[in-house]
Amino acid sequence: MKSPSRQSTARGFTLVELMISITLGVLILGAVISVFVGTKRAFRTQESTSEVQEGGRFLSYLMHPYIRLAGSLGQPENISPAEYLDVFRRPDETAITRASGNDPNTAADLLRPIWGVDNAGAAVAGITPKAGTDVLIARYLGRNQIGTAGNSDGVINTCLGLPDAGDPSANGLRFQDMAEVTFFLNLDTPSSLSCRARIFTRPAAAARWTNGPQPLIAGVDDLQFLYGVDTNGNFVANQFFTANNVPNWQQVVSVKMIARLVGTQTTEGSDTADPGNELKGVEDRRLFSEFSSTIQLRNRARP
Repeated sequence: MKSPSRQSTARGFTLVELMISITLGVLILGAVISVFVGTKRAFRTQESTSEVQEGGRFLSYLMHPYIRLAGSLGQPENISPAEYLDVFRRPDETAITRASGNDPNTAADLLRPIWGVDNAGAAVAGITPKAGTDVLIARYLGRNQIGTAGNSDGVINTCLGLPDAGDPSANGLRFQDMAEVTFFLNLDTPSSLSCRARIFTRPAAAARWTNGPQPLIAGVDDLQFLYGVDTNGNFVANQFFTANNVPNWQQVVSVKMIARLVGTQTTEGSDTADPGNELKGVEDRRLFSEFSSTIQLRNRARP
């Protein structure tokens, strides 16, 4: 005897149900992808922002001390009035007059322990800077231990350190040493803040030690300097000029540094900017930030 058959209740999805399921799956997948892309973009932006901000802080940390040192006499009590007028002249240079203007390729004396080149477009004093950027050169003396005639106190150095062991200045600049440091942007892509350092033993005829040029910080896209001039005799800058327009380098008491750093990764929404024509815009969608600081020349801005 046959057992009664039962009609199966199992059935497949209808076409409408399949379409709804696929649509919901696509929407969920799209939302997941959107969150992933947004998170990745936010991470890249944050990473690039941190990179730029860290570079800006490091740039100030590296440059400010050596700019402040410009004009330092080390031990001024040991400098005679006659030498005072000539102490920052490089030994292989001849004394200059005010008529020589602001060309840093000419000789420089005490009245210009700091100077610069505006919108450099060619080789300057042994370096090749990025076109359209500025160059800054500073000179200062070292200092000896109290009671010694030729031993450094180990405090003052250059932006690229000191000579190797065995050199008279291996432990620090001596009073008889004059340092010359040059800050500029090199021709790398992206350009880097670079420094060239030299040490002269007064009154030798040539540099005793040269180090550079060496890159210090990558991703510095633009670098400009303005020089604060004290025209009132109160040791406070009341006007700022580009290097080519400084009326009298004797009156420079501060330096305004303007730098733009760019990140290594492209990001969304990185617009261009050009505040006061001091910096040019970036059009490759890399995140950038502009840093500005004013450095007082403590060896010049004082009564």
